[in-house]
Amino acid sequence: MRENISERTFLLLFPPRFCKMAEQLKQKKAKLYEIRVRTNAPLCAYTEKGLFYLSEQGEYTQSVNDALYLVPEDVEQWLQHLCRHSLYAYKEEVVQGYITVEGGHRIGIVGQVVTGKQGIEDMKYISSMNIRISHEAIGCAEAILPFLYQNGKVCSTLIVSPPMCGKTTLLRDLIRCVSNGIYDGCPHKIGVTDERGELAAFYMGCAGNDLGFHTDVLTNTGKSDGIIRLLRSMSPEVIAMDELGKGEDMVAIKKAFAFGCSIFATVHGKNPEQIFKHPEWRDFFVCCDFERLVGIEHENNFMSTVYRCDSEGLYLMSGQEVKR
Repeated sequence: MRENISERTFLLLFPPRFCKMAEQLKQKKAKLYEIRVRTNAPLCAYTEKGLFYLSEQGEYTQSVNDALYLVPEDVEQWLQHLCRHSLYAYKEEVVQGYITVEGGHRIGIVGQVVTGKQGIEDMKYISSMNIRISHEAIGCAEAILPFLYQNGKVCSTLIVSPPMCGKTTLLRDLIRCVSNGIYDGCPHKIGVTDERGELAAFYMGCAGNDLGFHTDVLTNTGKSDGIIRLLRSMSPEVIAMDELGKGEDMVAIKKAFAFGCSIFATVHGKNPEQIFKHPEWRDFFVCCDFERLVGIEHENNFMSTVYRCDSEGLYLMSGQEVKR
């Protein structure tokens, strides 16, 4: 497995004031998952070893007294930097609560919500940001590939885990593997509806991440609309998407199944057993739409467990270590 994070796009996450910090952190970035930027609070980093504070020099510390404290102007300048000093151009994304920048890094944003006749219309006085570092782990899905085919067909697969356990990373590499035919030697046409821009990391029309040679990506649209557009225009064999949840997503997925497409998707959950029993998901398993469930547990390492599922229950197929 090869870990791949663009050094250039990582450095672009930091305003000029924090360039020394960025240079120091880039040596550690393969172990860094999130940076928390909060007003009147210490700068925090979440790594594979847990929570650390960050000093102005970019050193990890467990002492809050050694941490760099940010004032409102720091948070405002950081956001302006991420938006290329054109916050208005990102207004629609900010209203959704996040922006995605070059490299596929996603920045969660919270502050004072401004509401109007159309619901949430803006967000001001930004108080916190969560910078999620995008990790491309080439090869991390290869261990589970043998369990995701049946009678020459790619099985519809749902990846389940709590936050920060590598769902998106695993999904991204699974798309690459199946698109390129790494397991069965047969490339498959895959359509990706990349609502948040994290999977392909498109920038100026070019993908920053490797999703395979036979993958077509639709960005900046909801999953429901994206699924319908892909079905109409690209004749995919597999449709892939990240973080299912809305009821309209479920309706669109049923349409994809009706067209004979396999689905690759992720969902937040404690484990596959919890999702299998959940009333909202139960119909998919009763109808045998999702044939495989993959669970990822975040303990000392990343363990992926593959289950075959049908209307009767879950059947363990394999447990494999997957490092993000």
